[in-house]
Amino acid sequence: MSFIFKIYNTKFSISFYFVAFLALALINSKSHDRLFIALISTLIHELGHILMISRHLNLKNNEFIKEVRIELFSIDIVNNNFVNYKDNLLILISGSVFNFLVAIISLIFFYIFKSVILKFIVIENLLIGALNLLPISSLDGGQIFLILLKKKISLHNSEKIFFLPRSVS
Repeated sequence: MSFIFKIYNTKFSISFYFVAFLALALINSKSHDRLFIALISTLIHELGHILMISRHLNLKNNEFIKEVRIELFSIDIVNNNFVNYKDNLLILISGSVFNFLVAIISLIFFYIFKSVILKFIVIENLLIGALNLLPISSLDGGQIFLILLKKKISLHNSEKIFFLPRSVS
């Protein structure tokens, strides 16, 4: 079950489980500000992808972004058009770049104002940016790794390497 709505030509789908988890976390959390910072940092990451899609590729009226799905542990952007591998790499890395930029700006303000909230913003954005660059299949870093493999070797062999079966002892 999902909450579905449309903004312009883009369909947004928010999972019931995501909303339920967020509500429970807010009810049980003693530090709502940290949870809020984590949520905003995640949205900043996804905004980086969306801005790169719309600005770099010069697409108007959300022609490229077909759907945004917010699940319990992921936010997926579904597109309409095929892009070349360089554009795809730029789109994938832009989320983490945005997190790192926010961390740098927040660090500058932290040294000026000495606010603990700014310190948490720096840490959260660094963590989200770095985590998403890990070469794990469902993260941006995993998709970047797969694109680079596809560029060097065949699609079949790159998918074999990327989705290596795990041996069980």
